[in-house]
Amino acid sequence: VPVGCDSDATLAAGVDPPRLCNLDVAGDSVYLHEYSDFTGEGGQFRLSSFDIATGAQRWSVDVGPTAHMQAHTEAIVLNDKAHIEVFDPDTGELRFSADGKLAAVNRYGTLLMSDEATVTAFDPRTGTELWSDDGSLGAWCRDIVILVPAEGTPSGGEPFAVHDHYTGDVRWRSEVDFDPAVDEVACGFGPYVYT
Repeated sequence: VPVGCDSDATLAAGVDPPRLCNLDVAGDSVYLHEYSDFTGEGGQFRLSSFDIATGAQRWSVDVGPTAHMQAHTEAIVLNDKAHIEVFDPDTGELRFSADGKLAAVNRYGTLLMSDEATVTAFDPRTGTELWSDDGSLGAWCRDIVILVPAEGTPSGGEPFAVHDHYTGDVRWRSEVDFDPAVDEVACGFGPYVYT
């Protein structure tokens, strides 16, 4: 949840634009993502890492205009509605950036992007595209990604497919049609899929 990160004195002085911050924890680090109004003059966007035990700053880097952060032990992902930036959690080095909508970051090592008609998986350590397939992201958990028919599929329903998150291989397909207009799919942290 974004929070104000300017002091009361800074806000009272009328510094524009005010900054917001996201905080997240991964491994032994606290990550701070500072951002301000995208349209205002002098917008500031920074990502910093701090030792969770001592508070000592490990690194701090300027980043592109983004408003959301997800911290994971293998990658720090910043995004807005149409762009992502992926950083090394140990050094703050930009690994790669890409245009598109972030759908999910699987803690087992897959970054998923979706345009509601195609889901594409990337390795968050290298930026390498792992696989791409038609459909919308229905759900993900553990080491699976469930693709459902894209919204507005002419048939009104097709089976959903359960993919391996890293290879994209289809592990199995449902035996019943799935209509994205009325059906929902979810998965638990066990080997279960629910519709």
